Amino acid sequence: MSLVRKQKVLSFCVGIAGAGAAYVSTQKLIWQHAADLADHSRGSPPPGGIKTKHTLVDEHYREQAIRQWNQAVDKTFRPVVEALSKRNL
Repeated sequence: MSLVRKQKVLSFCVGIAGAGAAYVSTQKLIWQHAADLADHSRGSPPPGGIKTKHTLVDEHYREQAIRQWNQAVDKTFRPVVEALSKRNL
C-alpha cells in the first residue's frame, strides 16, 4: 500500500473516531441537561380534561371510501379469482 493511501486511510479513521467521540459527548451533554431540567421542574403538567375522540373523516365519507375501495379490489382481482376458480384452485 502506498504512503499516500495509508495516509488517507489513517485520516479517514481519525475523522470517524473524532466524529464518534463528538457525537457521544454531545448526547451525554444533552441527556445531562435534560435531567437537570427535569430535576428543577415542578413535575409533569396536570392532565387535561376528558378528551373526545376526533375522527379525521366523517362516518358517511368513511363508509363511502370503504365501499369504493372494496369495489376497486373486486374489479381488479375478479379476473384472477375467476381464472383460479376455473382451475379449481
